[in-house]
Amino acid sequence: MAPPSFSPGWSTPGSIWGNATWLAGGRIFSQIAGLVVTLVAARYLGPEDFGRYSYAVALVLLLAGIANLGLQGIVTRDLVDEEGNRNEILGSAVAIRALGAVGSTVLAVALISLLRPSDVEMRLMVVLLCIGVLLQPLRVLDLFYESEVASKYTVAADGLAGVTWLLIIGALIASTFSVIWFSGAKAIQLALSALLLLAIYFRQGGRPTEWQFDSERAKSLLRKSWPLALANLGVVVYLKIDQVMLGQMTGDAEVGTYAIAAQLSEATYFIPAVVASSLFPSLVALRRSDERTYRSRLISSYAGLAWAGVAIATLVLLVSGPVIELLFGEEYRGAAPILVVHIWASPFIFMRAILSRWLIIEELYVFSLVSHLAGALVNVAANLILIPRMAGFGAALATVISYATASYFSLFVSRRTRPAAGMMTRALLMPLKAIGTPKGQDRGPEDDQREDNEGEN
Repeated sequence: MAPPSFSPGWSTPGSIWGNATWLAGGRIFSQIAGLVVTLVAARYLGPEDFGRYSYAVALVLLLAGIANLGLQGIVTRDLVDEEGNRNEILGSAVAIRALGAVGSTVLAVALISLLRPSDVEMRLMVVLLCIGVLLQPLRVLDLFYESEVASKYTVAADGLAGVTWLLIIGALIASTFSVIWFSGAKAIQLALSALLLLAIYFRQGGRPTEWQFDSERAKSLLRKSWPLALANLGVVVYLKIDQVMLGQMTGDAEVGTYAIAAQLSEATYFIPAVVASSLFPSLVALRRSDERTYRSRLISSYAGLAWAGVAIATLVLLVSGPVIELLFGEEYRGAAPILVVHIWASPFIFMRAILSRWLIIEELYVFSLVSHLAGALVNVAANLILIPRMAGFGAALATVISYATASYFSLFVSRRTRPAAGMMTRALLMPLKAIGTPKGQDRGPEDDQREDNEGEN
């Protein structure tokens, strides 16, 4: 029996934006749930214990990035292109991710024992979080529903897990439990979201027992994905390493303050993820059928996302101080200047969501690896220089520098990625060009092609 099919008209604009609406609603709910948990947990635990919790989560999620092994876009693409082989694709992907999850768990436990050898409580928190990570291979079903442009099922699973997480956190606070239990609650949320997604798939006629592991398929996936796996690890490094380094170099209280700013800044990252996930199947099809429309859609997507990031960063610049003091109190007022800097990574992060899909479509996997590793190296080096001098503010500045390096500046190095750099540059300059273009003098396709050719030289 083949996996269920939900969206035979997946490539139509209506299905794309309908799916985007579901994804946006789900991500907004998840971000609201996460922010509510952060708000109540930060106030209840205080900067020191909240910093310890944030440190443990950052360390585990940093290493859990290994478990995904860069399969996301590749599996989605194969599920779109090879409908008859879906059980084989899903079975092989789950097996690969399961090995990654076990490896990341072992590494997390070993690393926390090395970094905090006398901190028994921290080691227990990490072990609890790893339990949730071990069930994450089941989230390969995310990719199945993405390929079907039917992400409402993923949204439903994540939403119910989020509500459960909120209720557990409320019960922990009401019962005055210690910080260890907050790690347990996070582990339950991670595990429950995966199990609920599996239950939904089973209820709709899918049979995980029919998934098939195929060694040749697994080798093919690993051969294509290993650059993306290392690139994905690079992403998680410059997303989470700052909190780990802060904890080791300054103390847990500083991590707590920084984590507030990072959480608020990262709350907007669902926007490019939703847009890119919903556009990806149509971009795959356009690459095969209509090159001009394909390039036009890429440029317009870069422009829309980049300037959405600029608008969000500008708004945060104006309101960050009062909002943080109102929500989190005087203890966390130091998070405001950190947030003002951290949020300016958004334009680059937003464009990166489309760039990552472009690299997969063009099969430029190695460039995803190179750019992300460049960002990770810059992030670690910048943190080593800036954290001792500016603590959390320095870590935020390092984040912006690293994202700009990985998602934009590194693309100019290779001739094969300069077209993307050119499209991004045009997207960033689009408002200025619109102002400077005389009325009635529209740009033609030949102008776009000429600029792309110039960018490659």
